Amino acid sequence: MGQLLLPIFPGDTRMINMTLGVREHDGTVFYLHSGAPIFSHLSDDLIMFRFITSKLIFEVHYSIAKEEGISEGSIRYAIGLGRLKKTPGLK
Repeated sequence: MGQLLLPIFPGDTRMINMTLGVREHDGTVFYLHSGAPIFSHLSDDLIMFRFITSKLIFEVHYSIAKEEGISEGSIRYAIGLGRLKKTPGLK
């Protein structure tokens, strides 16, 4: 039987939903699922920000768009651009 993973997040984490949060620390943005990092990028890296948020939304974490103030059109554009440029992870 597997061990239960408790969702424990650092105090400065902005929660997107009950299991997904975003935290910035020392110039790096971390995306946390149940307290464990799943993605990260430098604070000023807009390309990786778009890639990661597009990937999260593509994987059904649509609520991040509302949290970050990203329009649905922008997300669809980023996913389409990633597909055109054959970006890994956006098949």
